[in-house]
Order: sequence, then structure tokens, then C-alpha cells
Amino acid sequence: MPGDRDLWDQAQILAQVVLAITGPVFTFVFSQTNARAQKLQLQASLIDKLTDADETRRRIGLLLAQEIDPMFAAQAASALVTHDANPEVRRGARSILRSLVREGESEAGKLAAEILNRKGLAIELEEKNLADLITQARDHARMQSAHGREEALRLYQEVVAQLSSKARGDLDQKLLGEAQAAHREGHLDASLKAYEQVFSSHR
Repeated sequence: MPGDRDLWDQAQILAQVVLAITGPVFTFVFSQTNARAQKLQLQASLIDKLTDADETRRRIGLLLAQEIDPMFAAQAASALVTHDANPEVRRGARSILRSLVREGESEAGKLAAEILNRKGLAIELEEKNLADLITQARDHARMQSAHGREEALRLYQEVVAQLSSKARGDLDQKLLGEAQAAHREGHLDASLKAYEQVFSSHR
């Protein structure tokens, strides 16, 4: 029977073997956990900037996000590109998304391309200043006069005419067809109502 000393030596050897096997795994897991914690901390700091009342800090937050975490930058830009109150921040978000797409077939680039495709109509309305024409059309329609109705219809038709075929295809085709058909048939009230529905979600 081995003595206590022999048992102790064997235990030490076993411990060294176990440590040799599990040490790198533990180090890897710890390092991965630490990296995730650091990433979450960075994202929290970026969120503070991206939700700041100061538009300059929001724009800086987007630029920093692009450098630090492109996927997070794409997600943040998706929220800001059509919903931020400041046009410069929206423009910055569009720039970030397009920059990510140009960088290649990364996951962030694919996400940015999907966002630009999904929000293409709203982006085009803003970039071509067509959102302003929609606002003017609504103002004319609220006059509830023959002249106001005709001017509103003219503006809505101008918006449709200036859209690219891709953006035009993103409109509700059934409602758009109803608006155009009613106008051709001289049913101006029905046409105006349909146009208002076509652009109801674009403000």
C-alpha cells in the first residue's frame, strides 16, 4: 500500500494533469466572457451617445459604432435613418449604411444592404425632397376646396412621377391603382382619398 507521501505525490501529479488540460479552456472561456462584457460596456456607452439630445453627439456615436462594432452600427443606423428628428443625423445614418455595404460581404454589410432595401422608399422620399411635397399635398387637401383638392392631387402625382421604379414598386400597388383610375374617371375625391392612403405612413 502506498504511504501518505506517495498518495500526496500522485494527487499533485493528477492536479497538474487536470490543470494542464483545463487551464487553456478556462482561460479561453474567461477571455471570451471578458470580451463579451467589454463589448456590452462599449455598446452601452454608444447607446448613451446615440440617444443623446445633442445631434452632434448622436452623429459621433454612429461614427464610433462603425469603427468599434459594425453590426451594432448597422442596427443603430437602421433606427436613426428614418426616425431621428434631425436631418443631418438621418443623412449620417444613410452614409454609415452605404459605407458598410461598400466594405464587402461582411455580416454587417449584408445587414446594411437589407436595411437600405427595406427602407429605400422612405430614404428616397427624403433625399429627393418629396416628403415636403407630401406635406404640402396634405395641407392643400385640408383646405376642403376645389382648388386645394386639385393642387393636392397634382402634388401627389408629382411625387409618384419622381420616384424610381424600385421605390414606386414599394408603394401599395392596389391603392395606387385605385387613385390613378379614380383620377382618370374624374372621381377626384375618391382619387385624393386613395393617394392619402398610399402615403399615410410617410410623414
